[in-house]
Amino acid sequence: MDGRGWNRSGCPVHLANPAKVHDLSIPHARFLQKRHSQSIMRLDFGRIVASFGFAGSGLVTLWKTQTNARVHSVATALVVSMAVWLPLAPSDLALLVFAIALVWAAEAMNTAVEATVDLVTEEHRPLARIAKDTAAAAVLVCAIGAAVVGVLILGPALLAWWQSSYGQTRPAPVH
Repeated sequence: MDGRGWNRSGCPVHLANPAKVHDLSIPHARFLQKRHSQSIMRLDFGRIVASFGFAGSGLVTLWKTQTNARVHSVATALVVSMAVWLPLAPSDLALLVFAIALVWAAEAMNTAVEATVDLVTEEHRPLARIAKDTAAAAVLVCAIGAAVVGVLILGPALLAWWQSSYGQTRPAPVH
């Protein structure tokens, strides 16, 4: 760290290591120390509520602008409907919720990467294509993984329901 409050990687010390806020030799340390101690002592609920509002706005934008997000909505609704209808163990429900959340988070990050690349350049550049394609690949990997989890959890439950509903009532074929 040099004497100006920056570490060797160019990051401000108070961002790289909040414990260094107490080092009063860096510029603005008294301000940072006061701000740091105030943030520990009280929560600013207005900022917390505002951050949830921003996140909600992001979800709305995601759903309105991304076709794949609407496809994920349909898949989510189907899986949640089956999970509520079928008798599943709490651990199975937790795995389904985690898989669904992972796909939605990947889709949101993909959208953020695409928007950032579009903000930086409108030209067709190889690195921009790599960034966008790789982010889309992450969504694909998460979606395939979620589909496998869904089949492994919902498949046996659906089969058991089918056998209990239709397996006993059909007469055997006469030859």
